[in-house]
Amino acid sequence: MVETPRRTSVSRAGLTLAAVGCVVAGGVALLAAGREWVRFTVAQPPLPDLHSGASGHVVAGAAAPLAVVILAGVVAFPATRNIGRRIAGALVALAGIGLVVVALQVAVSPGDSVAREAARLTGHTGVRPSSAGLTAWPWIAFCAGLIALAAGVLAALFANRWPGMGRRYESGATRKGRDETSMWDQLDRGDDPTA
Repeated sequence: MVETPRRTSVSRAGLTLAAVGCVVAGGVALLAAGREWVRFTVAQPPLPDLHSGASGHVVAGAAAPLAVVILAGVVAFPATRNIGRRIAGALVALAGIGLVVVALQVAVSPGDSVAREAARLTGHTGVRPSSAGLTAWPWIAFCAGLIALAAGVLAALFANRWPGMGRRYESGATRKGRDETSMWDQLDRGDDPTA
């Protein structure tokens, strides 16, 4: 089937949209993972209260690796075709779901998320923060996860319509096999491929 220029430009736009979604979602999630997600106070009488914060790396350790998986979609989508692209899209979508879940776990119960960090800072096990509050970063990571989910689903559903890399990126053996096949096809049609 021959693609029209309009259909080709629409399919390229879908590929570009998914790749840009991966860049935005992965970059934002990676940035968010290094920022402070929760601020808390630990009462430790007779000493003064300890005011501190915990980054995404501490309270949501999976956020950074999930962001890297999402960023990998930028390379995987244009470099693969059909089933490979569908698998890459599914992996990006799963990483997006994982990021959403991790961000929600922290957002729903910030006190539980920082108990380990409070214990580490004070050197006492079983220490619970007397107060804990969220910053905007878990919600930003949540939104990045939704963008990654959308980009992955887009790739998984429409992978067969998107163009792949050109022939110049194929290995020599693949190109040679394709050229030999086309030579036989030319002979079958009655054309002389050596002329």
